[in-house]
Amino acid sequence: MKTHLDVRRYRSGALHFHDFVIAADARLPELGINRSAWEEAKRIMGEDTATMCILILDSSRDRPGLPVKNPGG
Repeated sequence: MKTHLDVRRYRSGALHFHDFVIAADARLPELGINRSAWEEAKRIMGEDTATMCILILDSSRDRPGLPVKNPGG
């Protein structure tokens, strides 16, 4: 996620929440999350909450003790 955000920051100089949405969308294949699941999550939860879920899943992949092993599952 950090790499995607760094690229967005380099291009525009500052990050806005929409940059996190774009970064979350870019991480979907890397996390094994189907685009249809992402679209449904945005429809049901709203884009902001769905984006936060992707951020949490991404950061929890390497959590010591109890990592999320299959974020797309």
